Amino acid sequence: MSDGYEPYGAIAEQHRLVHLGCWAHCRRYFNDALQALPKNRRGPEQLPTRFIELIGQL
Repeated sequence: MSDGYEPYGAIAEQHRLVHLGCWAHCRRYFNDALQALPKNRRGPEQLPTRFIELIGQL
């Protein structure tokens, strides 16, 4: 398991490994999606907010 550093994918493929990404980097994309919403629309009902909460539980 690692971040999205591109050479890791080639190493995993070469050694026939399953490459897993890290949750912190995944969470960042949901946070970016949440920040793209107008402030008055950000709330617990929004999908990015729900995913951020679920990732936090992991």
